[in-house]
Amino acid sequence: MLLRSMTVTLFPPRTGLLIGVLSIGLFALGCGPKEPAAPQGDVEDAAAATGDSAEPLEKELSESSSTSDLIAMIDAAAEKRGGGKETLEQIVGATESDEADVRWHAARAIGMIGEDAIGEIPTLIRLLSDEDPVVVAQAASAIRQIRMDDHRESADLDDAARGHYSDATEALVGKIVHPDARVRRVSIRSLAALEPPLDMLVPLFAQQLVDEDPSVVIPALHTMADAGAVAVPFLIESLAEPKSRYWASVVLAELGPEAGDAVGSLLAIAEDADGEPEERMQAILALAAIGEAAASAGDSLAAMAANEAGPVQYAAVYACGMLRVPAATDALESIAASDVPFLPGIATWGLARIHPEDTARIASAYEKLMAGLEHENPTVRQASVTGLSDLEDELTEEQRSTLATALTGTLNDDVLEVREAGAAALVRLGADATPALVTLLGESGEAQRAGLELLAAIGPPAAAGFGPALDTLVGSDDVLVRADAAFTLGSLARADGETASTVDAASLEKAVSTLVELVSGESSPAELRYTSVYALGKVGPAAAAAAETLRTLSTSDDILLATVAAWAGLRVEPDNRAQYEQAIPLLEKALQSDRELARLEAAVALGEIGAHAAGSLPLLQLVSEDDPSREVRAAAAAAAGKIGATGS
Repeated sequence: MLLRSMTVTLFPPRTGLLIGVLSIGLFALGCGPKEPAAPQGDVEDAAAATGDSAEPLEKELSESSSTSDLIAMIDAAAEKRGGGKETLEQIVGATESDEADVRWHAARAIGMIGEDAIGEIPTLIRLLSDEDPVVVAQAASAIRQIRMDDHRESADLDDAARGHYSDATEALVGKIVHPDARVRRVSIRSLAALEPPLDMLVPLFAQQLVDEDPSVVIPALHTMADAGAVAVPFLIESLAEPKSRYWASVVLAELGPEAGDAVGSLLAIAEDADGEPEERMQAILALAAIGEAAASAGDSLAAMAANEAGPVQYAAVYACGMLRVPAATDALESIAASDVPFLPGIATWGLARIHPEDTARIASAYEKLMAGLEHENPTVRQASVTGLSDLEDELTEEQRSTLATALTGTLNDDVLEVREAGAAALVRLGADATPALVTLLGESGEAQRAGLELLAAIGPPAAAGFGPALDTLVGSDDVLVRADAAFTLGSLARADGETASTVDAASLEKAVSTLVELVSGESSPAELRYTSVYALGKVGPAAAAAAETLRTLSTSDDILLATVAAWAGLRVEPDNRAQYEQAIPLLEKALQSDRELARLEAAVALGEIGAHAAGSLPLLQLVSEDDPSREVRAAAAAAAGKIGATGS
């Protein structure tokens, strides 16, 4: 957005709080810090423990000395849902275990018992202070499950339950700034389920944010935005609290269209002539981000664009452009002809958005913003990039081509924010950016890598870059460039869910042959082997010639290589059931990787395996609730659903 960089100039202490720009990185599958492993007990054995064993389950739980057996029995008790309450005492005892794996499984089981475990909320509150973030996340989730299973209205709660939920609310508010994103996200969801009185919750939330350093607050805000519409009612109430007003507006801006219910409250802040300029500006930016649902604010924003000054006017001019407010035309034309620093460029851009059918206005904005790419002020350069990106849909084919070439120049800018804005704009151009990016492949080092990474980010629409990327893989002497090239081939080969590739069969065959040769050679650098195996997996069944090689690599002593090869083998031979037994534990490890793409692909692969991956259900359920990535959570939930459906 055009004003993302403006906030840096106007209010330096609170920078970088709007929607983040795209970052592009090389995928190399790896496991991050060790997280609790998935239950290792056999699913059928665990199921048998629920009713067919010689001893009652509660007795076995209390006497078990094997960690894996204990986890399997806890999971079996959890699967009994409310029927597992007879084992509650033993499960609560397991929360004292020295093993983090046992503690998080026990917390999960308490939540699945539901309303009958309401008396153990103090136990779960204790676990909110656990040193292991997965334990904390599961404890927070368990509190939510208990409240959701307790169907009483708040007014109908008895004193004991009201006290438990009140204590849980206070404890969970303290976790919205936890360093682990999974904990933050599930804490916010649990607070929403508890539905505490807002006059209790809002001051707690406001104080928590005020007392913390911005480096802690900012991730919490992003997590709240990730929670989606569930956070909006709470945020609307937070707008009325001076301590939280600014932060609430920031989150509402990130929520965008989902925050339509907040328009009236935001507009009241924006119109308050006695309000803090920073708060008014942020409220206006939130209205701009909400979009169509904020159209009713148009006339008021047009008046602010014409009559205000400073940051409020800058934000209002920008918002009028974003919302395409016709009533702002006269004011913006006057501003576009003025000599106020920077503002005429925003006004010209706004007029082009308001009148997309007016080719003269589009051309004027295009020329002014293109000139801004060379401005000495990096804020103007960044704003010009994002402004041009916003106009891409209105540009001619020739203008888009020229813009793509110009944007490749921004990738060498001295300022990171300008480089990131340029990269995001190139990705948005899609196929039209391909020729300019292919040109970068003819250069060397960082320029080549940037071109490859952006082609990969665009994906199949940039399939015209497949041949040049393959040439780069074969011809470069730089290992990192070659690794990037292999990854790019995989990204361009075939869109997920598509059976056919946009790349011609001859090019695919040549690429597969080259990749197989690279992964078969033990002298090939590890980085290159990882991404080459990944690329073969992305090619899918068209890489059938690599099947035997992938089966061999899946037994490698290099656990990372084995994991990627197992995943790739399933993609190349989706009907080969013999691979499941070997692939499943490796995919579970990938599901706990610190790489988002690795977790995403692992979740999808486990779902495709179906009932044979039933032992992965607890881990998939954990990821579906706690992963910081919305895409990974959705993929894990879908995988769990597939496994459950095929196993029923």
